[in-house]
Amino acid sequence: MRVISKTVCLVALVALSNLGQAQADTEDHDIAITMVAMGRMCAEQEPGMNYSLQNIFSLPDIAANADLKMEILAVDTNPAFQDEIKAVQVQAAGDPSAAKHFCPSYAPKPSK
Repeated sequence: MRVISKTVCLVALVALSNLGQAQADTEDHDIAITMVAMGRMCAEQEPGMNYSLQNIFSLPDIAANADLKMEILAVDTNPAFQDEIKAVQVQAAGDPSAAKHFCPSYAPKPSK
């Protein structure tokens, strides 16, 4: 549970650091941009791991927030946000610990 909370906090911190780059001024939008960017970065770095946004929706902090889930899906499918997503990916690529902390949240969850 602690890892999940740390991951969501890290996503929020990265999103907040991108406020100058984000065109929208809502917190959910900034977090969604960051989550989509990190998910894509993780999937590109390790394609065999089956990283996806659908996997992150099972995290309690995300699953409980329908508005955030809708914003994440909207950002992921809207080409208008590609520049924002790329900007976050470029910034995250400069931080070697980003993938280490974010990518496990995008991995498929083990069956119980």
